[in-house]
Amino acid sequence: LDRFREAVVQSSAPVFAIGGINVERIPQVLTAGAYGVAMISAISAASDPAQAVRELLDQLPNHTL
Repeated sequence: LDRFREAVVQSSAPVFAIGGINVERIPQVLTAGAYGVAMISAISAASDPAQAVRELLDQLPNHTL
């Protein structure tokens, strides 16, 4: 996360966390300054993708569908 924080500080544009994002990592990357997250594997590999989406969205403070 240190390199991610550095990217956030150095960027003049919003920085999204992409890759390896799951329900446990969302709070960490948001605290590190992520503007948003992109999740593929955490949803597509889940046994119940709809439930996975609900759990992931619960971690996003200002999400909209």
